[in-house]
Amino acid sequence: MAGQDQNYEEAMAQLQYLNNVYTQRYEIISNQVDTYSLAHDAIARNLSIIEKIQSIEDSNVLINCEGGTYIEAKVGKVHRVMTYVGAGYAVEKSIEDAREFLDSNMKNGEMVINKLLAERQKVEKELLDISYKAAELRRVQQ
Repeated sequence: MAGQDQNYEEAMAQLQYLNNVYTQRYEIISNQVDTYSLAHDAIARNLSIIEKIQSIEDSNVLINCEGGTYIEAKVGKVHRVMTYVGAGYAVEKSIEDAREFLDSNMKNGEMVINKLLAERQKVEKELLDISYKAAELRRVQQ
C-alpha cells in the first residue's frame, strides 16, 4: 500500500509540474497574442489614416504631445509620411510605399497571430488532458 501511495504522489507531482509548465506557456502565448494584436490595431489605424490622407490635407489638426498637451497645426499637401520600421527607427516613405509596407506588416502580423492562437489552442488541450489525468488518478486512488 505504501508503494501505491508513493506512485500516486509521484504521478500527481509530475502532473502538477506539467500543469505549471503549460500554464506558464499559455500565459506567455496570451501575452504575445495581446502584443501582436495591439500592433495589428495600430497598423490598421495607420492604414485608415493613409486612406483618408486627402481629407486631412489643408485642414487644421491637433497633435497630441502627451500629458494633456496638444498643438494645433495646419496640414498642407502630404507627399511623404514617416513610417516606423522597427528597432526604434522611422523611415520617410511615399504614401504608396507606406501603404504597401503597412499592408505587408498587417498580413505578417495576422499570420503570426494565427500561429500563436493555434499554439495556444494546443496548450489548452494539453492543460485539459492533464486535468483529466489528475482527476482520473484521484478517482482511482480513492
